[in-house]
Amino acid sequence: MKLYRSELLYVPFFNENTLLGLLREIIIDPQNGQVIGYATEKNLSKYIPFEEALHFVDRFFCNERDPITDSEDVIRTQAILKENKQIINKPVYTVAGDIVGYISDFQIEMTIGQLTQICTHRYKFGFLYLGRNQLISHLKIYAIEADKVIVKNNYQTVKAKARKPKPAKRAEPVVMSPALNCKTTN
Repeated sequence: MKLYRSELLYVPFFNENTLLGLLREIIIDPQNGQVIGYATEKNLSKYIPFEEALHFVDRFFCNERDPITDSEDVIRTQAILKENKQIINKPVYTVAGDIVGYISDFQIEMTIGQLTQICTHRYKFGFLYLGRNQLISHLKIYAIEADKVIVKNNYQTVKAKARKPKPAKRAEPVVMSPALNCKTTN
């Protein structure tokens, strides 16, 4: 199942009946696009490894009794966080140096923990994104650097699936039935 980061933020982590924390950030390995873990604190100092968490609709369940790991304990995670290689809000450029936009969201395949696409907008003002929304496949990502993401010159955007609005249900008229002295619907 493919889900966007924005759909997963603040989803709770449980271990048996204990709340371990809320998802604050998804840590991705910039070399291969694999999800390393899920940060449960705002400063990203503690996280739950990808292998320890199972996602079910609106929550995560953890197998171990205490799956939360200090980022200081794992050298690879510490290096990623130290180099600030998180991809949200980073500018996106082509290999030729043309700006594509800024990353506002990304999608991951939950079953294998793989980055599948990034969502970019042309302009960014603080946390406000403006311009056309573009979805770029992970196959078109050339490199993830500390200060930017580089995509191939011949990148093509993935067409976003348009969501059909659900029609509003019409309320059924309520009529009082004198014989039964109760409400009935027509």
